[in-house]
Amino acid sequence: ADGVWHHVVAVRDDSSNENRLYVDGGLKATANIDYSAGFGSETAALNIGWNDKSGSGRHFEGTLDEMALYNRALTLTEIQAHNTAGQAGNGVESLRPPPDADAGPDRTSVVE
Repeated sequence: ADGVWHHVVAVRDDSSNENRLYVDGGLKATANIDYSAGFGSETAALNIGWNDKSGSGRHFEGTLDEMALYNRALTLTEIQAHNTAGQAGNGVESLRPPPDADAGPDRTSVVE
């Protein structure tokens, strides 16, 4: 809540049964979590921007930009490279594979 942009990465690592939180390229917190659906489950809940477990209705107040989801846990080196590139104003090359389909050229829609 300091009014400055931050690079935040949450990693849910099935291989270590851990959740890790990185802020600006550094590890800030680690928690061992046991998910009833299975840590690597494709049906386990994922909440972004709000906390449904607390019952308090807490929601994130701010802007999310350049959000990405990966099908594996990113390494510390990858997280730090993304942070460094973002701080320098450089685009970050996605670690995701290219799409399988082309949706066609960009289009603009005008509502009258």
